[in-house]
Amino acid sequence: MANTSAAKKAAKQSEKNRLANKSRSSTIKTVFRKFNESLEKSDLDSGKVLFVKYQSLLAKAAKKGLFHWKKTARLTAKASLKLSKAA
Repeated sequence: MANTSAAKKAAKQSEKNRLANKSRSSTIKTVFRKFNESLEKSDLDSGKVLFVKYQSLLAKAAKKGLFHWKKTARLTAKASLKLSKAA
């Protein structure tokens, strides 16, 4: 348990940030899963919409420090390749 007030505050902030990061990460995974499902069903219209949303969420995650910017670039490129192959 934290002894000083600064350590207590840091622990509260850490927990708050952990939950926010978990939520963001979960949202990104859900959108990616829906994106894959739409491509499997050959639904390109919803696939394109979900790709844009996925790309946006990844960029925001990189900006917030959830993922490294090179990881987001790699994931975006893989998703873009999937979309173009499905088209």
